[in-house]
This record gives sequence, structure tokens and C-alpha cells, in this order.
Amino acid sequence: MGGRRRHVLTVLGMMTVGYAVLVLGFVATSPDLGLRFLFIESDSDGQAGITVRDLWLKPADYKGRVDLERGDSVLSVRGMPIRSFLDFTVELHGLYNAPIPPGGQLDPWVVPKDVASALPPLVQVGDNDRWVKVRFRKQETAVVHAGWLRVQSLPFRDMLLTFVWFLAELLIFSVGA
Repeated sequence: MGGRRRHVLTVLGMMTVGYAVLVLGFVATSPDLGLRFLFIESDSDGQAGITVRDLWLKPADYKGRVDLERGDSVLSVRGMPIRSFLDFTVELHGLYNAPIPPGGQLDPWVVPKDVASALPPLVQVGDNDRWVKVRFRKQETAVVHAGWLRVQSLPFRDMLLTFVWFLAELLIFSVGA
């Protein structure tokens, strides 16, 4: 009975490691806009949108007439209203392999903010550069603006600690087995 039990535990352990590798692969390739939020907003001002707590954007990752800053509220992504972190997450997941709408394929020299009124909310500039339209409300003035954010993968530095943690857990799992 002990041999069969060990075999079942080995198979279950391998399935767990396989699942963890799949999740890490999915997270590493998921779209990212460089915005960071809290899971639950404690602000109860009754206004739509979620507050940007941190931005991990390089200047080349944002195109707009007014800068998106920490403390501003994101109101919509790709034309879809954002009322909570869940809405934002659903919209991010929707960007994963989203088809480019008609009129959204742009030449490499086109800047989305310069022709924004005639563009769909998701565009591709050149072969790989995807941009999504974001509406946001400024914290100081409460005026609503729009801009374009580059759709990209999570930066390597964000994933590095996760990979190190995974390897440490795998080592602990291996020793325990």
C-alpha cells in the first residue's frame, strides 16, 4: 500500500508544479499598462473610476495631451467603464490577443494622440506596438482627459521576485518529498 500511496503523491506533486509553471507563464505574458491600484478602494466619494496609486511608465509608454499621474482616477479602458479593480482586471485580460478593430492598424510613424478622434480605442502601430485609449479624471481639477497607454508585458523586474520565490518553494518541495 505504501508504494501506491507514494506514487499518487508523486503524481499530485508533479501536477501541482505543472500548474504553478502554467500560472507563472500566464502572468508573465499577461498585458500590463504600467498602472498600479489597490484591490479595494477605501475612498467613498461616490465617483466612478479607480485611483492610480503608482505608475510604472516610461515617457515612451504614454501619449496624451495631459499627463496621467499618481492620484488620478481611471474611468475607462478601451471604452469600457472602470468602476473597480475587478473591472480593470477584466479589461486587461480582454486585451490579451484582442483583435485590432477596423481602422486600428497604423503606420509606424503615427502617434495615436495626434489622430485620436478618428481611431478605435485599441490600435496597433507598426507590427507589434499596441496602444489602448484610457479616460481619466485629474485629481486636482476633476477634469476628464484621454490618453493612450502602451500594452506590454510585465517588466522583468516585477517577475524576478516571483521566479525566485517559486524556485525556493520548489527546492523546499523537493527536499520535503
